[in-house]
This record gives sequence, structure tokens and C-alpha cells, in this order.
Amino acid sequence: SASHLPRGQLELRVNDDFPDPTLRIVVCCEFGKISTLATATLRDLGFLRATALDGGMKHWREAGLPLEN
Repeated sequence: SASHLPRGQLELRVNDDFPDPTLRIVVCCEFGKISTLATATLRDLGFLRATALDGGMKHWREAGLPLEN
């Protein structure tokens, strides 16, 4: 399932929204830059399985992969 957690609220909400630090979390943004920073923060907070979507949503769309609104 997907959850929207803005980068500016990450440190404040992550433990409430994701109480299990062993979860696999894929972080994405439009171009893959902010998500890379957010992933580093998550790993610093103990979410060692967090990873960023390489190239962001732009790359995902360009690859023709499925999207939901």
C-alpha cells in the first residue's frame, strides 16, 4: 500500500505512520532527488530497508509503467 508522507514532515510522522522499522519502504518524488535525501534520513532513523525509486516518477512514467490516481 502507498502512503503520502511529505519530506518536511518525515521526522515528525515516520514512527507513527510506520511503527515497524523492518518494513521495506520505497520512497519516490518527481525526479529522484528529494527521495534520495528522504531515504538517507529514514536509514539514519533505523529504517534500513528504505530505498529511493531511481529516477523518480518521471522515469517511471517514461518507462510506461502503470500508475494509479
